[in-house]
Amino acid sequence: MRRVICLLCTTLAFTAIGRSASAGWHDFWNQFHQDYHRNVAWPDPFRHADREVQRAPFCIMVNNGWRLNNTLSHDLFELETHALNHAGWRKVRWILTQAPVHRRSIWVLQADTAEATQARVESVREAVEGMVGQGPLPPIMLTDREPLGVSGDYVDQIDRQFRSSMPVPTLPQMSGDASQFGP
Repeated sequence: MRRVICLLCTTLAFTAIGRSASAGWHDFWNQFHQDYHRNVAWPDPFRHADREVQRAPFCIMVNNGWRLNNTLSHDLFELETHALNHAGWRKVRWILTQAPVHRRSIWVLQADTAEATQARVESVREAVEGMVGQGPLPPIMLTDREPLGVSGDYVDQIDRQFRSSMPVPTLPQMSGDASQFGP
């Protein structure tokens, strides 16, 4: 009788242990296979995210460069009326015809007053409507970032002064006997 009770207790113990051990057995093997395939595929699943993180600063720089390139600064508007001058009209035309299609947005540099800024935006909008005609208009946005640069008059003055100060080109005087170089 003692042996039967001992055998019964042992059987119950092994059954309880077997059931508790097999409770997560399939989950364990599924996780094992998933981890195995993930380790074999490494680093391919993570390359795209790493590349995006590396490209992000350059994308920001490119966007800022196009923003500054498409900014209409103070020099491109008349001082009193805040209407586009000829150079401003040409720049708007370049943006609408030559810039890549996804970069055809126009940035207007804010003036000293809200009224002057609004007059600039209206002048640009009228010019764009005249150039585009029908179809969607490119966005016209305000910015407070002034592009680096100087007026064309200033550059022209520097160029003229440089050209006027250049010495007349002359060949150096020959020294020695010229017969040694040929007939």
